[in-house]
Amino acid sequence: MQNENLSTKVSPPPLPEYRKPFSATAGKLSLVFFLVVMGVGFAHSALKNSVYSMSPRVVILGFAAVMLLLVAGVVCGIVALAGLRKHGRPLFGVLGIILNGLIIFIGVTNFFAGRMRALEAQRKVERSLASIRQEMKGSFNPTNGLDMGLKPINQLKKSLENASAESQGEQKLCYQAAAAYAAKMQIVMAEFDKASKKATAAKILEPYTVESKDQLDAKRQRVEEFLAANDKFASFVSLASNVVSNELINANVPKSAMPKFLEGFELGQRRVKPLLLKIRSLDSDIGHASLEMIDLLATNWGNWQCDRDTGQLISTDDQFREDYNRLLQRIKDDQKEEVATQSKLVNLK
Repeated sequence: MQNENLSTKVSPPPLPEYRKPFSATAGKLSLVFFLVVMGVGFAHSALKNSVYSMSPRVVILGFAAVMLLLVAGVVCGIVALAGLRKHGRPLFGVLGIILNGLIIFIGVTNFFAGRMRALEAQRKVERSLASIRQEMKGSFNPTNGLDMGLKPINQLKKSLENASAESQGEQKLCYQAAAAYAAKMQIVMAEFDKASKKATAAKILEPYTVESKDQLDAKRQRVEEFLAANDKFASFVSLASNVVSNELINANVPKSAMPKFLEGFELGQRRVKPLLLKIRSLDSDIGHASLEMIDLLATNWGNWQCDRDTGQLISTDDQFREDYNRLLQRIKDDQKEEVATQSKLVNLK
């Protein structure tokens, strides 16, 4: 009985619980962080190549989270090396520092390089716009107005396409939408330019070119084509904001970025749009006055003749002369006002 009590009293105490220090696993954890970042990178690439488009806020938060993981990986690598004398092997810690640090370096470098490319693309577009405005201002004629054809819209479209090719992410999509808008305007302006040249070639205001009544019908057709193209051009200008909005949707621009882009577009339209619509309205009035003049010449066929040397109409009908001169003066007044409106347009700052 005494031996049993003695044996119980001298039994050894339990051994303390052994806990592996953090530095012993920090190196492996550093590599885990690196692998997680690689997985996120592959997922981002897959989403980027799909139709899914992330908002700028999600992109920024994702970038911040990735950078945090990388920094944590570097810290874990340093902790692993700090406990090297007592625990673990140097390989995991060294790899963790090198790999995570390399990705941090690449990420930061690409971020600033991308930012510089974005700013350079924006500067190129601004320089192109300034060049277009300067060329329009230089080619403006105080008497005949502006006649550059499709050159300005062609230059603008090319500039936006180049900016889209040189940009990335959201900015690339915005430039892509702007280029698509410019392409649609180019089509409308090309149709108008073609109809305008045909109407000019028809010499509506030169009756001495008419040798038969049927020729008046040909002139009427040219004017009607001009009016149809002008109406289409005016409608496009009026609905410009809707066209841009649709192109932003087609380009998969994030919804959060659309209001800012549209606000900037509308800001520029507030000064330009009224002048463009006024020019279209004056062209419309010139076209309708030309149709009235053709009708007047057709109705009074045989009661007038034209002096080929001076181009002046000769008629003994006082009412005919009054109506013709009224229409001619109306067209001249519209043309004069259109040149003045074009002057305001090219001198906008």
